[in-house]
Amino acid sequence: MITLLVNFAAAVIMAAGTVLTLFPRFHGNLFILAGAFIAINGNGKIIPPYLLLELTILAAAAEIGSVCLRWFLTKDYDLAPSICINSVVGHIAGLVITGAILGLVSGTILWEIFVGKTLLPRFDVMTKVMVRLAMVAAFRWVCGWLMVLIIFRYLATVQ
Repeated sequence: MITLLVNFAAAVIMAAGTVLTLFPRFHGNLFILAGAFIAINGNGKIIPPYLLLELTILAAAAEIGSVCLRWFLTKDYDLAPSICINSVVGHIAGLVITGAILGLVSGTILWEIFVGKTLLPRFDVMTKVMVRLAMVAAFRWVCGWLMVLIIFRYLATVQ
């Protein structure tokens, strides 16, 4: 029963880690690494050095590599990545709020007449930056899933 609870807790922590890998401010790969320690050590096994080295290198590559990749992919644009994301999120939130207050059609028309045109001059740059940031998030997510697959492969062969 204890083994089942330990495996469940480790799986929940690793699932939360894979979700957190999509956000740049959270270190989801470290959550996955912690879940691996709980899963392996909680079952009475000792984590082998090669697995510890594999997971640590993959977590470091995901964390350091995502920072370098984010810098490399967005360095040629004059807009900061945070400005691109914040302006698009604010634009969508404004559309939703005016649609809720004034109705769907009239709220959308009013928002686009007064505010929407301010995004048009920079919209192409914003979309390019956001696509590149999505590529960085996908890189971190793939690294996280590779870590989870390595952990589950090891646990399946040990038990």
